[in-house]
Amino acid sequence: MPYHIASCRKPIVAENSVTGVVGMELPIEIETLKNDLVWAKYDFNQYKRLFVAGTKRSELLVKVAGNFFERLNRFYWDRFALSISKLTDPETQGPNRNLTIHSIEKYLHMLP
Repeated sequence: MPYHIASCRKPIVAENSVTGVVGMELPIEIETLKNDLVWAKYDFNQYKRLFVAGTKRSELLVKVAGNFFERLNRFYWDRFALSISKLTDPETQGPNRNLTIHSIEKYLHMLP
């Protein structure tokens, strides 16, 4: 049974396999996990720039559009929780197989 690979983000790179930095082919499952981690890191960096950078920025965000940025803050926290949950799910749940960090070991033998 194939993995269910669901992502709401456009892959940074994707085909059936991807050539890595050192020229080796990466299985699409590893590339998909990498993309999920890259997007999670990107979201976290954006969150830090907006909400952790300092009090002046936070005060300005509240002054300009307080309700919007409060909702955006909550969106980021929901996104963080979902990303962590998705990446750390068990490998299988009932008849379904998940593509998570727990399933990556199966793909390590495919690397040169």
